[in-house]
Amino acid sequence: MTAENTRTDNALTERINRGEKRLSAAFPLNLGGGAIGITRDVSASGIFFETDVINEPGSIIHFALTFDGPGGGMTLNCQAQVLRVEPQSSGMAASESGKRIGIAAKIIDSKFEARS
Repeated sequence: MTAENTRTDNALTERINRGEKRLSAAFPLNLGGGAIGITRDVSASGIFFETDVINEPGSIIHFALTFDGPGGGMTLNCQAQVLRVEPQSSGMAASESGKRIGIAAKIIDSKFEARS
């Protein structure tokens, strides 16, 4: 089995193991400390986003997604465990360092809060 086949097999296995329906969407993401990102796909149990901040697999991260609506704004605050980190060649604009990182994470906890 070649490395390419292994990557393809792993991607297929990951898609099969996903229990939640995924939404491909580009939402701004606040990682705290001035760090930002943009989502690529989101589900009730996980997220994939691009950023210029490197996080190690297994690490716990916190992020917030902000939504505006007719009844006012809402913020979804999340805690997640990083599952996978991969370099990106397209997508959001590169940081000053020129690095774009894709982060796949499992959402551990989330809470909606109304914005005032």
